[in-house]
Amino acid sequence: MTDTQLDAVRRVLRFLQHTAGRDKLYRTAQYGSRLILRAWKGRPNAPQFLAILNTLESHLSLSRKLFRLFSSIDFLINALDSLKEREPVVRYLTFSAMICKAIWLLIDHILWLSKANLINFETTRWTKRSNWIWLFGILFLIVRDVYNIRVRKLTKRSNYRALVRNVCDMMLPVGNLGIVRCHDSGTAGLFGIISSLIGAYDIWLKVEAKNKIE
Repeated sequence: MTDTQLDAVRRVLRFLQHTAGRDKLYRTAQYGSRLILRAWKGRPNAPQFLAILNTLESHLSLSRKLFRLFSSIDFLINALDSLKEREPVVRYLTFSAMICKAIWLLIDHILWLSKANLINFETTRWTKRSNWIWLFGILFLIVRDVYNIRVRKLTKRSNYRALVRNVCDMMLPVGNLGIVRCHDSGTAGLFGIISSLIGAYDIWLKVEAKNKIE
């Protein structure tokens, strides 16, 4: 193996050492499974293949929930860090988004415990509430991204990537809530894949930048 190949392997391993990096890869595979499920639905000899994909998607979803345990605390810390932002509009929008996401993940953890029969919890009503809170959190981020681009004239590629990622993410709770019919189709899978890949790329850039500093 050449030095270039070894360096590439090391870079991938550094990326995979981060929980967020692994989560984005799992998320890409999860929504990729949904997209393929939709594409293969109704084809001859598809039931067995679809059953395998359903099982894969289910296990990936469970793994991601385990990865995200206590991530609500991270969002609370991010909310507190956002108070240091000098721009008042960005500070308010980021803080509100992080609080919404912290609450959303906390509810998601409780729902998972309920589905695992570890606690007794009313899942149907709180699943809907969780999706609304998730949606509001994403909307705060979208408004922030648009404000950064249109008002503050921050036109770096990272600003546009953030906007595209958040718009794609928005379609997931929108579909879950039935506002747009995309939850039971490959549309949700496609949006999930796009946002996951952008998120994975951003994490890759952060890991590479940190490694250069060290």
